[in-house]
Amino acid sequence: MTRMLKRESFRRWDFSKAFITSLMIHAILIFGLGFTLFQIQERFDPQRVVNVKFANANFDSLGNLSSLNNTQETINDEERSAANNVSNQSFQAMSIRRLEANSLQNDSESRYLNSWQRKVETIGFYETNRISFEQDSMTRIKAIINAEGELVDAQILQSSGSDEIDNLAMNILKEASPFLPFDDQMLSMYEFIEIVRDWNFYK
Repeated sequence: MTRMLKRESFRRWDFSKAFITSLMIHAILIFGLGFTLFQIQERFDPQRVVNVKFANANFDSLGNLSSLNNTQETINDEERSAANNVSNQSFQAMSIRRLEANSLQNDSESRYLNSWQRKVETIGFYETNRISFEQDSMTRIKAIINAEGELVDAQILQSSGSDEIDNLAMNILKEASPFLPFDDQMLSMYEFIEIVRDWNFYK
């Protein structure tokens, strides 16, 4: 009788221990997987070629593409000619998304900006490795991208003080284009996106 009680008690303890161990293993696996997925999410890196801070802090809304009416520095003669062929009236009817440093982006915009930055930084990495900078420099550039992902306009808003740096930044932007086309959510809200960024180059 005593042996049967001991055997039954041992079985209960063995089952309880196995059950608790199983729960702990599952908890560790779930936590580990979730933590790993969280860690590998793509994020902006403020220490690379392009500073993550948005400029143009006066805007955070849908507006008219009136900036194309101003004096511009286009990327090259061909794009300047193409831009001039588009009437000002047609652009006035189109909507553009302007972003600032504190803008709240939706998921589509966050993914788009992440992709845009990664592509620019990839091109910039190879371009800047071929140049020796005498000092740290910053230039502010406005890029306007249409729904197909094409770079339709680029303008230097604040020069670095060096034509070489300014031209380098514009060439990086040109070589990085075209970018991803807009997804359905972005298309339903606007036809262009205007990205104004501070580009930092370090010696």
